[in-house]
Amino acid sequence: MPGAFDFWDPGRQIRREVHREVLGDYSSPGRRRYSWVRPSTREPPRVSFSEPRQPPRWSSSYFGSMRPSQQGAHRSFSSSSSQVRRRFVTVKALTGSDRGNFNEGVYLVHDKNNPRAFYIEKRIKTKDVQDFHGWREVKALDSCKHRNIVGLIGSELNDLSPGYGSIYMQFCELGSLFACIKNFKQHGRSMSEGFIWSIFFQLSLAICYLQTGCDATEDAREGKQTLPRRDWVPILHRDIKPDNCLITWKDVSSRSGYPTLVLGDFGCSLKKNHAKERREISRHVSRCQPKFTAPETPSYSTTADIYSLGKTMSCVARLTGGPDEHCIAEGRPIPSHYSDDLQGLVGQCIEYDKNRRPRATDLPTYVYQCKKRAERWRGYTSAIPDWAFPR
Repeated sequence: MPGAFDFWDPGRQIRREVHREVLGDYSSPGRRRYSWVRPSTREPPRVSFSEPRQPPRWSSSYFGSMRPSQQGAHRSFSSSSSQVRRRFVTVKALTGSDRGNFNEGVYLVHDKNNPRAFYIEKRIKTKDVQDFHGWREVKALDSCKHRNIVGLIGSELNDLSPGYGSIYMQFCELGSLFACIKNFKQHGRSMSEGFIWSIFFQLSLAICYLQTGCDATEDAREGKQTLPRRDWVPILHRDIKPDNCLITWKDVSSRSGYPTLVLGDFGCSLKKNHAKERREISRHVSRCQPKFTAPETPSYSTTADIYSLGKTMSCVARLTGGPDEHCIAEGRPIPSHYSDDLQGLVGQCIEYDKNRRPRATDLPTYVYQCKKRAERWRGYTSAIPDWAFPR
């Protein structure tokens, strides 16, 4: 009686040829892998294709192929997780440990091979790395590629031997918006309306990108609504305030002449598919700044960041570190010497009813149209004084 698999003899010959001519060496790094699937009939074997498995894009083992940030083409660092921290030298501490929040401090560092290349190291508490809070921040930053969102350089969240994890980000040399507000207040000067509109427009672009995955600059200039990408999962920042808005002269638009605003600190951010879970969002609500959170919190809202942006713009116009709740309750979020367009649009952003606030997909267009109208009638553009930013 012939063997049970004798009829596979022709197939074996085909398999040998496939292995010799197509498969090649499996050990070759980065090479496409092939595997043949045995058919259920006497048909010749089929060949299936599969890509080599890659580590998650937010892991430190993917560090060597991280995208460059908005500062320009950065150096690609080693893919070995143990060597990530060795590539940087700490210059000084910018902030101390943030009690009750995620970080153990923010430090200025530079590349060991290029002392002029400065970055920010945000140190994450060990318990927050183990609870995946740090990983969530890295994953959110790595999915964003926009000039108004802080650039991710890399991370080290696997090696916790120093007692913390590290996230390396773009360095914004002009400091935070909060420091800028403080400098204007100390000199007794109010911000020009042109600078305020520039801040408003750039932050609206950042929020729109988090919701849609698209840059809304051209849509705003053409008066269009920005449509979201089909493959994009909206991100809710949930902690927009002057401290988390950074300023840099990098990527400055020649049309405005004002510095670039960069939205940072994604420690409280959530993706839409996670934010729908009440348990997941309640775990983070205590970490957000209550003065800037939307009234519907802890419920999920796509316009919650719009509300926080309105409170931030009120702080910018009134030169305060936190929103003046008394003036907001009286319907005066912006001082009267600014244009009606600015007062009206900020007032819409801080509406108590979340359904009456502008949508993130429309806000850049609204801000741009009001900005151009105010510029045409008021001629508000003026230079920023040298003392506005820390040296």
